[in-house]
Amino acid sequence: MENKPENTDTLVETAGSTDDKRKKKRGLLLLITLLVLLMVGGSAFFVKHPQKLPQTLQNALNLDSAQSDTKQEKASTPAKQESIQIRGYPDVQLKVQATDMHLALENPKGNPCYIQFTIRQVDPKTGAKGEVLYESGDVAPGKFINDQTLAHGFEQGEYPIVIENHTKSLDKSHTAMNGMDVHTKLIVN
Repeated sequence: MENKPENTDTLVETAGSTDDKRKKKRGLLLLITLLVLLMVGGSAFFVKHPQKLPQTLQNALNLDSAQSDTKQEKASTPAKQESIQIRGYPDVQLKVQATDMHLALENPKGNPCYIQFTIRQVDPKTGAKGEVLYESGDVAPGKFINDQTLAHGFEQGEYPIVIENHTKSLDKSHTAMNGMDVHTKLIVN
């Protein structure tokens, strides 16, 4: 008679499942290693070449996309961005029923544009722009208009107005540029 252990089948199964567990662990470890290497390599690539990142990812990582070392991009970028200066205005004093207003509507020296000024009355309840009271021609940089003739006079009181600054390029195309509205009051005494 042979002496056979009763649980031989279970021993074989246990040994087999240990090998399976080892293989799964090795496979998982290999997968994790590959993912880490891929992430490190990808990160290194995109740090060296941030312009190749999608814009939303650049914003999320806060990378400066202007750090491009492409000579062609640097050559086409202007050395200095020109900005448009718009002047603020104080409350304007006017006599009852007078139509002659004295306000220096100025296009500051150095602006890269003409400015055309439009003065409009503003509805005090809704803030909506209303009637045009005055409209200038194009004012060149460094020039101003001191005297304006309004469309009509006003009774005593305070009237909200807006001075619209419409800007146009200095070249022959007179292309519209950024403009701005300046809100102030017309005080009539």
